[in-house]
Formats: sequence, C-alpha cells, structure tokens
Amino acid sequence: ARNLVEKMGGTLGIELEPAHQPCIWFTARLSISQTYQQQPTPIAPLKGCSILVIDEQPASRLELTTLLTSLGANYFELNIMAELETQITHWQTFKPQVAIIDALNKDNKFDKSALLKAINCCNSILGISCVVVANNSATGSLQKALDPANAGVISRPLLPGKLLQALAHQISMAPVLNVVNSVPKIIPNLTSEHSHRILVVDDTPSNTKLVAEFLKQCPVEVITCDSGTHAIALCSGQRFDLIFMDIHMPDADGFAVTAKIRELEIGETRTPIVALTAQSGLENKTKYIVGGMDDYLSKPVNYEDLIQLIAKWLGKKFLPPATDNPSSPKPANPTTHLAAPSNQPVVIVHECLKLAKDNPALARDMLQMLIDDLKQNAVDLFQLLANHNWPELQHFAHKLYGGACYSGVPALKEAAQLLDRDLQSGQLDNLEHKIAQLHLEIQRLLDWSENYDLDALFELA
Repeated sequence: ARNLVEKMGGTLGIELEPAHQPCIWFTARLSISQTYQQQPTPIAPLKGCSILVIDEQPASRLELTTLLTSLGANYFELNIMAELETQITHWQTFKPQVAIIDALNKDNKFDKSALLKAINCCNSILGISCVVVANNSATGSLQKALDPANAGVISRPLLPGKLLQALAHQISMAPVLNVVNSVPKIIPNLTSEHSHRILVVDDTPSNTKLVAEFLKQCPVEVITCDSGTHAIALCSGQRFDLIFMDIHMPDADGFAVTAKIRELEIGETRTPIVALTAQSGLENKTKYIVGGMDDYLSKPVNYEDLIQLIAKWLGKKFLPPATDNPSSPKPANPTTHLAAPSNQPVVIVHECLKLAKDNPALARDMLQMLIDDLKQNAVDLFQLLANHNWPELQHFAHKLYGGACYSGVPALKEAAQLLDRDLQSGQLDNLEHKIAQLHLEIQRLLDWSENYDLDALFELA
C-alpha cells in the first residue's frame, strides 16, 4: 500500500495508539480529469416544485432552504408557525405542493399540539401533505400520531437524497433513476361525491375477482385485466382514479407497465398506482416508489387494508356504504374434511369465509375458480422439471400460490409458496421433492372436489 501511495506522490503512516483502535493514514496528490473541470449540468430533481418551509429556528431554516435550492425547488419561508392559518390566503396564492415543518419551535422545544394543528391546517385548507423534520426522540411519537397520507417524518441529520425521497413520497412524484420529472404532477383532489374508476391488473383471476367483489358495495367502477399489455391499452384510452398493479406478470413486469403508463399521462394529472405484491411490501417500499409507484398492498389482499388504502388515495371521506353484516355460517364439521398425511385439512371452510369477509357466495366462487383452473389448465410439473423449464415452473407456482391465498387451502398454499420462493431465489436443491409435494396437494384438492358440493358446503343450496 505504501508503494502505491508513494508512486502517487504521497506518504502513508500508522499510529498504533490507542492500541485497540490504530489509525492508518495516507496523503495523495491526484490530478483532475478534464471532463470534471467542465461545468457540470446541474440536476434539479425538484425543479418547478413549490414548497412551504415552516421553521421557527433561523439556522435549521437556512439548512432546509439550502438543501431545497440544491434540489431546484421553489420555496417560501414561514418563521412563525402560529401565523400559518392567518395568512392562508397568501399560501393559497403561492400554491405549495408540500410543506416542510420543523418539529422544534423557536425555544428549541417540541410542541406537539402546535405541530399537529399546523399539519391539519396544511391538510384541510391547503390540501397538501407535510414532511416533518424531527429529532430521534420525537420521531417515534409523531409516527404513531400521524396518518402517513397526511405527513411523513424524517430525522436529522438531513441529506439531499433523504429529503428528496421524503418529499417525493408525500407529493407522490416518481424519482425514476434518481431524477424526478422536471414538472411535478399532482394527484387530483378526489372526493366521494362521484363514482371513481379503479383498474386492477393481475394475471391471477382470483386476485382480480376478490378486489372487485370487495368493492362491489362501494361507489366505484372496477375494471380488471390480466396482462400488462392490456393495462397499457386501457390507460391509453381512458383515465383511472387508482390502479392496482401486479408486479409479476408473464408478458411484462409491473415496473415496465407503470413506466409506460407514466409516459401516457398528460399535464398535471397523475394516477396513483399501488403495487400488488406477495413479497414483504415494507422491505421493498423504496423500490416501488423509485419504480414510479405510489404505494403497495400485500397479497393476500385483506378487506380492511384495501378499504383503508383506497380511502387514503381517493380522499379520507371515501368509505363503503354501511351494510348489515350477514351472520356468518357455522363452519362445516371438521369430519367433512379429508385429512392430509401432515394433518392439514385439504380445505378449511371457515378460513374460506374469513378471507371472503363472511360472504359465502364469494368464498364458494373463489374456491371453485381455483379448482376449475387446475382442471382446465393442467400442467405436467415433472415434465417441466425434466426440461429444466424454471421460468414456466415458477410462473405456475406463483400463480397457484396467488389463488390459494384466497381459498382456505393451507397445504396447497404452503407447497406452492415454497416452490415459488426457491425458484425465484434460484435455489434448485431438493426441487423434485417440492414438486412432488405440490403435485400431491393439487391431486388431493381435485379428489376432494369430486366428493363435495360447494353450494351445500357453504350453505347456499
């Protein structure tokens, strides 16, 4: 190492004290490339974006405005938080797209009530979301008290990328390749006064049917499609208020479809796109945001999560009409289930009902769709294994897992999930055993379906 450093005109040394933490240091003289001596073209990912800065401390306010300047944003400063509501007409003229609020007041204290009042004012009067800058001690308390749709929380130290990501998420801009569109597009202020049009894109029929059934009683029009190509064609001819996008589809992945839909958008109109994923959404949230999406929903889809997410993106007052909950049919007698060698039943009726929000007809339909699909689209798993056709095998396992998630078939769901995960990660060890297990569970379900009348089982006869 010393020879390399000395050849570059520098020196290298080592300090052995303290003994538990020695320090190795070097100096070097490096020439500057002619390419870098040229004036670089400034990247302004927030160019054209108007931001309201609310900070009562001069030093931190200067820090924020300096960062915003480097990101190309327009900003307006407010140094007294209490004046926000009194000067609301002025802020409406400025037309900010998001607000940044420092959690500490001029006395360097955390006034939670004043902060929440300011956030509420931005949400309800200006119609914008907020990014709150807080210290580590206040971050946890704020995250519990705030709706993520209304305000995000970031902690110091502030870095340009960190601030950009927080702002991009709150105003739902898509930083593709680390650069936000030069003219930010704002999600229209949708309300529940009129019907909304929602597009559900998923190549698994059970996924699209479940979402459509869950929203049947809501004031929305649900359109479904089973491919990325079809989704792009639909979006080129009409506007949707919200899109649910599957990530893994045979013709194109959800990111590529989302990118094409973003190209089709005109002016300031931007459609919220929600990723439908069987993976851990929280771990991949940044990937979805960078990929042009605005949120995620984990599969299997839960009714409450679905309604809450739609309320978040279509306006907080959006709720399904009140309906009387029908009394849940009693679960079938356990003895009606055919026991598996692993002691897992083939079908758990009360689990089917739970997944369908205690709707017997929907529960029956979801299970029937899974059974019909297995009968009509039979796949020779062992032939795919012999041919080393891993993509087709993984696609089948992934699609089967998606359908099994809504049908109360635990053993089949587990077998499909294990095979899907191994093939996605490239783990081919013990693959024959997993394929044999999945084949066994498919046959068990088909045999089971020959012995039971689903109408009678769900008390619909």
